[in-house]
Amino acid sequence: MTGPLTDTQLDAYLARISFPRALHPADPLALLTQVHSHHLAFVPFESLSIHYNPARPPLLKLAPDALFDKIVTRKRGGYCVEVNQLFRDVLRSLGFTVLPVSARVSHSAGGVHDGGFLGYSHMANLIDIAGARYLVDVGFGPDVPPQPLKLVYPAARPGWGPAAPADDEEATTSLQECDGVAPQRFRIAYRRLKDHTDAHQRAWVLSTRRKPDADWLDCYAFDEFECFPPDYGVMNWSTNVGPESFFVRTVIAQRFLTEQELAEEDASAPYTHAEGAGRTATLQLAGTIALAGNTLRRRIHGVDEAIVATIATEAERVALLEKYFGVVLSKEEQEGIRGDPTEIVPAATA
Repeated sequence: MTGPLTDTQLDAYLARISFPRALHPADPLALLTQVHSHHLAFVPFESLSIHYNPARPPLLKLAPDALFDKIVTRKRGGYCVEVNQLFRDVLRSLGFTVLPVSARVSHSAGGVHDGGFLGYSHMANLIDIAGARYLVDVGFGPDVPPQPLKLVYPAARPGWGPAAPADDEEATTSLQECDGVAPQRFRIAYRRLKDHTDAHQRAWVLSTRRKPDADWLDCYAFDEFECFPPDYGVMNWSTNVGPESFFVRTVIAQRFLTEQELAEEDASAPYTHAEGAGRTATLQLAGTIALAGNTLRRRIHGVDEAIVATIATEAERVALLEKYFGVVLSKEEQEGIRGDPTEIVPAATA
């Protein structure tokens, strides 16, 4: 596979996210919104192949066939350059015009609120519909807008035709907001970054506010230039093997929960991941469930609930990944984490 998916592959993906063509609305923006929410609910954002992997270093494959096999055939997930590249191909196969971009992750994502950003290390997609452009991202954990977020251009753009003076912040800045899973909000702004040395420079910045009384925190900044597969190959290398990479240091898996799932949950189990559960055109996202290291938590409508599980052994973690994320690790993959710093080693008993 070298480009968009074949009809057979597209149908397999749509079955993976429980959203067959028969449920697709005619309106392009409604279709984009619903494909997006179904993906967030059924395909986990995860770093498992970096850890449960016998290969060292575990460089993940980004070829289209490899991504399709992993995410669709083997029903796994991935991190940004994996899930967003497959999502790009899905959207192109559905007839959308897609511009893949790279982003600088904010220092705020690591708890440092100094207005700074890391180097390019994240992938997102921009979608053009009826003369408007939307940000769509399925690969930034819980801090992604659960619906396409429109880019609203300022009255004048420095360096773009008849522009306002570079120091005219009002004329060269714009802002647009949208709802996340209540009470979370998202906004996208076209503005200067702290580290810009050229006064004419601007970037799109995605920010989030998790509660009405909380501060806005920057997620990432991006520009509107198209990135190619080799660009993501460079990002993939640093993310896979860099000692400072969050994905190298932490076993993570996260996906969105739906109102439909919560309505069906059994009192003895918060919910179980079942492909096809809540088969409906419109999913209402209600929260997230996330595994980080040896802890499994969930958040419903902005409220952190009790820890679902504190994990004591690798066998427990493997079982929870299957139960809550639909991820089935092979015996070879399970053995691949042995000796890795992220392996859960039971405490010695006296």
